[in-house]
Amino acid sequence: MQFTRNSLSLRSDTMFGVCEALGQDFGVSANWFRVAFAFAVIYNLEYAVLAYAAVGALVLLSRLIYPSRAVAEAEPAHDAVETAAPVAAEAPLLAEAA
Repeated sequence: MQFTRNSLSLRSDTMFGVCEALGQDFGVSANWFRVAFAFAVIYNLEYAVLAYAAVGALVLLSRLIYPSRAVAEAEPAHDAVETAAPVAAEAPLLAEAA
């Protein structure tokens, strides 16, 4: 099975994917960040938009410098499955030998 991951900024259910990316990076629900930005918008729209843009730029920069670990970890797991297949094929031969 091939795992495909769409860019957060290209998905139709996010607005640049800033809150989703922060949620992934910190390991919490993205809804907490969405609520925080909603309160910031109610408090002061200009600062909230500037903060959202600044955090979005930081997320973009961090994703360019440090690619996602999930994609990097998925590749070695694929190799491990391929190397385990010959071992499983040898199991009946070992059972006959016993």
